[in-house]
This record gives sequence, structure tokens and C-alpha cells, in this order.
Amino acid sequence: LPLQQQQPQQSQQQQYRHHPSLSVLDLGFNNISDEGCTSLANLAVARNPSLATLYLSGNAVREAGALALADVIAAGCGLTSLHLTANRICARGVKGLMRSIAEFDVTMQMAQQDRENRMALEEEKRKRVMQSNNGDHVTRGGGGGVGEEQ
Repeated sequence: LPLQQQQPQQSQQQQYRHHPSLSVLDLGFNNISDEGCTSLANLAVARNPSLATLYLSGNAVREAGALALADVIAAGCGLTSLHLTANRICARGVKGLMRSIAEFDVTMQMAQQDRENRMALEEEKRKRVMQSNNGDHVTRGGGGGVGEEQ
């Protein structure tokens, strides 16, 4: 028997391993359907945080493929640029993508604001500690204070 028949078939999820340096993937004009787009979204985009740019222009992506991408974007992924021109995505698919991008953008903005707030609080704590320590050093410093022996 050929080697492939002797080994149990692995699922797509088990077979896929992302390449950590893959940041741009151009699959434009490859006749990728909704099924292919859904697999790509779930296996490659969702599991590859370094993938920043995805070209899917000129394929056969429709509503289901667009909504699969929308789900992955809403869940958070590394994509910063998505090219879908010359596909047949209906209004529902476009709305799903737009909503996911907007929600993800708001989530990222909130996370950034949260990080900035935490950093500001930590800085404020450090300043208070330094002021407190400086005050302690002055009062303990001795020498020349009113009411102190010299």
C-alpha cells in the first residue's frame, strides 16, 4: 500500500501549521470559493497572528466567505490589510466585514486606551513613591532643621 493510505488521514486543522514570518499572502485570481475562503479564514488567518496582508482579489468569494473572514476579524487576528476587489460579495457580506472591522478597531482603540491609562497610573504611582522617598530623605537628612540639634 502507498504510504498515504497506511497513515490515518489528518484533519485540515491538524495539518496546518502557520509560518511565523508569513506576513503577506497573495492568493488573488485563484478561483477561491466560499469554501476555500472559509478554510483559509479559519486555518490560516485566525491562527497566524503575523499575517498582516491578505490578497483575495479576483476570486469567487461570496457572502459565506466574506462572513467567515468577518468572524475571524471580529475575534482578533493580525490582518491590517484585506484586498477583496473583483469578488461577488453581496451587501450582507460587505456589512458583516464592515461591522467586524469597526468592532475590532474599537476594541483595539479601547485596549490601547486601557494600556495608556495603566501606564499613566503606574507613572503616577512612581512619582508619589519618589516624592514620598524624597520627603523621607529630607526629614531624616538631619542638619540644620528648625528644632534640631546641630
